[in-house]
Amino acid sequence: MRSKLYGPVPAAALPAALAVAVNTELPVLNPILTPTGAQIPLLVNIPSGSILDGRPFDLLAGGIITTGAVSTVTAKLYAVPSAVVAAGTAATLGNDTVIASSGAVNQNTVAAPFQIRGKLIFDSTSGKLAGSVTFSINNTLVAEAALSNVVTGLSGANDPIIGFLLTFTLSGANGSITVNQFDVDF
Repeated sequence: MRSKLYGPVPAAALPAALAVAVNTELPVLNPILTPTGAQIPLLVNIPSGSILDGRPFDLLAGGIITTGAVSTVTAKLYAVPSAVVAAGTAATLGNDTVIASSGAVNQNTVAAPFQIRGKLIFDSTSGKLAGSVTFSINNTLVAEAALSNVVTGLSGANDPIIGFLLTFTLSGANGSITVNQFDVDF
């Protein structure tokens, strides 16, 4: 039996909606913690002392992509270092590490579901995050692939050990993303 272990804080942050700008990569923002003008991304953090140290876990995200025109969508999953989470600068994507990307997927319908499924593991001994991620967007399955960048320097003493965030880029106008699930299952 699997159970949800960690999710966004506060839990009421879902669903989270993102109005996208054409050809601009944007993080999904936390609707509870983002006051007008601020950009606080929707994060799933692994806290210090986690039982996940050295054990496989799933990172799951899902929701609906809506486009107003023929478009492509690119979804990305980022790892956010502990120091960046603590500094509150995760929305500056240059501070984070891309660990998976769907590449451009055709989104030629008005609305379609998406899911992102990461099979991940980290440990404090090696300090590394490893695993694989798959994307399904508009019923297009992007082949499962190993993490595109190795994340190092992880320590069980850091709080959080690591965070995760999602970004989306749409090539067409009048699009939106609704994230209904973003959590870690064990």
